[in-house]
Amino acid sequence: MKTILVLTDFSTRARYAAEFAMNLAVRSKANLILCHSIEEPAPIPEKDEEFKWPVPRRLVLKNESLFGLMALAKSLKNLPTYTAFTPSIECINDFGLLADVVQKVVTEKSVDLVVIGSHKSNGRNHPC
Repeated sequence: MKTILVLTDFSTRARYAAEFAMNLAVRSKANLILCHSIEEPAPIPEKDEEFKWPVPRRLVLKNESLFGLMALAKSLKNLPTYTAFTPSIECINDFGLLADVVQKVVTEKSVDLVVIGSHKSNGRNHPC
């Protein structure tokens, strides 16, 4: 089975990239994984003390991310496909740097293609 990983930061361009990936998944009979990497801002530790985010704050960040992924998945499922094949859509979010989260998902889920939206304003308004 083919698997397409869609990275999102919930921006408009990321949404366009997800819609592009959904259309590609329908045509190629692949499944989608929507993924969001949660990078916590680095707090300033006081006097050589190691600071860790409190558990409730981490849970809020994780739940907000998952809610956004589920909303995106729902909107992608409502796109017209004009075919009998409907890709399955899995939502994954995790704490860490984007590269680390992507490497973990690609390895564990045998991803064939990664789609991400571009933030550059170079005239290209399509996913790269």
